[in-house]
Amino acid sequence: MKQALLFFCTLLVSQVFAANGDTTTIRAFDKFHMNRYGNFDKRVGFPSSDKKSQRIWLRLTLGCLSNGQCEWDYTLKVAIRENTGKKDSTLKQAPSFRVNGNIQDSLLYSSDTTWINSFNSTTKKTDSVPAAKYTIIRYLNTLTPTTPTDTIIGWAANFYRYTFDSTGKKIDSTFIASNSKITKVNTPYYDVFDVINTWEMARLITPYAKFFPKTFQYQYIFDVTDFMPYLHDSADVRITYEGYTYGFTSTIDFHFIEGITNREPIRLEKVYSGYFPYGNPNNSIENYLTLKTFKIDSNIAESKLRIMVTGHGGEQNENCAEFCKKNYYLKINNNTPITQSVWRDNCGSNPIINQGGTWIYDRSNWCPGELIKPFEYTLTAKANDSLKIELDMDDFTANGSAGYGYEAYLVYYKPNQRAMDAGIEEIMAPTNNFWHSKYNPACDHGRVRIKNFGKETINYVRFKFKAGNAPVQTGEFFTTLLPNESVEAPLYYINWQGDLSNKTFEVWIDAVNWKPDTYTDNNTLKSTFNITQTIPLRFVVETRTNQRPTDNDYSITDTEGRVKFSKVFTQPNTTHYDTVTLGYGCYTFKFNDKGGNGLSFWNPPVEGAGYVRFMNAYEFGLLKTFTADFGNFTQFNFTTGSPVGQNELSSFKPSFNIYPQPASEMIHLQIEHIYPVSIELIDLHGRLAKSYSADEIARQQLPIRGIQQGIYLLQLKGTKGELLVKKVVIE
Repeated sequence: MKQALLFFCTLLVSQVFAANGDTTTIRAFDKFHMNRYGNFDKRVGFPSSDKKSQRIWLRLTLGCLSNGQCEWDYTLKVAIRENTGKKDSTLKQAPSFRVNGNIQDSLLYSSDTTWINSFNSTTKKTDSVPAAKYTIIRYLNTLTPTTPTDTIIGWAANFYRYTFDSTGKKIDSTFIASNSKITKVNTPYYDVFDVINTWEMARLITPYAKFFPKTFQYQYIFDVTDFMPYLHDSADVRITYEGYTYGFTSTIDFHFIEGITNREPIRLEKVYSGYFPYGNPNNSIENYLTLKTFKIDSNIAESKLRIMVTGHGGEQNENCAEFCKKNYYLKINNNTPITQSVWRDNCGSNPIINQGGTWIYDRSNWCPGELIKPFEYTLTAKANDSLKIELDMDDFTANGSAGYGYEAYLVYYKPNQRAMDAGIEEIMAPTNNFWHSKYNPACDHGRVRIKNFGKETINYVRFKFKAGNAPVQTGEFFTTLLPNESVEAPLYYINWQGDLSNKTFEVWIDAVNWKPDTYTDNNTLKSTFNITQTIPLRFVVETRTNQRPTDNDYSITDTEGRVKFSKVFTQPNTTHYDTVTLGYGCYTFKFNDKGGNGLSFWNPPVEGAGYVRFMNAYEFGLLKTFTADFGNFTQFNFTTGSPVGQNELSSFKPSFNIYPQPASEMIHLQIEHIYPVSIELIDLHGRLAKSYSADEIARQQLPIRGIQQGIYLLQLKGTKGELLVKKVVIE
């Protein structure tokens, strides 16, 4: 099973939510099956408005039913619905009658029962049944034109009633005439309704998870503190699922961190909201992204513009808007426009690797399986100011369907209560957080993301940190961090020599701008971690190139970033054996693919497949394998130990895993500490169903298309005579 699916994405609350107050958790949806395209609303009880929170986090856990498809990359949104307490109305027309629930302009009918004849081929006689019956509801009170005032029963009329001879031939007819007529009269009225604002708090794209084990869970964390004015008492939470295949589920939890926020949001105001066509010469997107003017209330101290946008559609000119790189131009109060690229250029770095679709292709501000982050702009507009916002996009003429989904909001705040306040938002290393799994486990430096919650610029932060039960260490970070901005900060030279039975990493802020921080509730964060694998001082990197070897290179660097070994490739379909000898220490192996499609990807298949793995230099044994469909890069942090002896070798236990279960088209392997010389698929009667080539084994992908469904045994033989067997179900 691939690395991305070896564990649930279960994150410690202390690891994710950077605040130390008491936490109240509200579950809005529990493994809710999104079984159709559209909206799903649920009334949710939140803490009362007088209970203050310093932060509010939304955690969405995406899963799949045991029999689900969970196949495609679909847009998934979460919104809060605000009842404004206001009323609005729409001018409508009320008809003076309805026939069987339907509106008609007029109706000719009979007030008495009418009959229709038909020929009975069994009795050779003419049978009669009543004609169609009409239930006519009348609305004659013009003061309440939607309230029924009368009900009339009528029957179909103005048709011929036939008689038949014994052969079924029509021999006579009678015209059944109507004796009543009713004509529609419309009465205008105003339909009054509550004004509901729908505020989108979170957006993500589901992964191509068709071939994943159905037990997968991915957790997405969103800071929804800006929506605090609507997350209290009770409100409707809405899931919008823009998908068609069966099986995805959502669990949605809100985490309210008790305390006082640095700048309390007062309310939101919509700037743009909707899905707008792009490139249509008859309906330009500029018709929707028009100049907007806002008047800032007298109680507003700060404001922010929050823009959530993703591009979709597949027109024929540039494959817009999903796969075309375009810009928007934001002009605020007629100032020089801010240019923003609506594009993600790192989809191949997604930790959800080896997806079943085009997961590596860069897209219009989204990647399959990842959350979408909004673009945010701190505004200088203050109380009583006039604020003008205008948004334009690159000129473009489409040949087909293309569009952008926009949700742009103004967020208004009370005055910031803190002059100096730095907070730790996230630990990137060391951590078991799945979204940083491509860089972990770590054995060299730590990395954290900090944010400036105060009004003053931060130039210096001093950290304290420790791994496990090791002594406390000190780290310094120099920066220029403006209010409301965040940045990654390195923590150099973590002490890994202490007692690591307690696999908890703790970091806290000790000083800001050479002084104690004025607010400490967001200064400390913890994470759990795994220890890096230890390999011999001498080992072999075995690489099999595919048809595009020049896309690939790798390096091995030490904790100082110095390159200890590197390799570039020029020959296609060639196996390379590079013996590497290192000293004691911590190292990083990074294998790059400039094409962004790893060593094996299904499209285009002409590129072939390669692999890379670490082998024992002293005897024929496997130390580490890498999934070939890794996108932009794969990374392995490791430590080196004593020269290989029997005790060291005995710690490497041969094993292999397979997925999915059941399988229908392909069996994927993960092989550890065994070098396979053959793999065979055996039925329960001991008959050989299929044997696999060395190339298929190296790719760790075994095709099973065309094999009859049933239960089989997958038998793996190693170079030392090892025999490992796994049961597999084929359907």
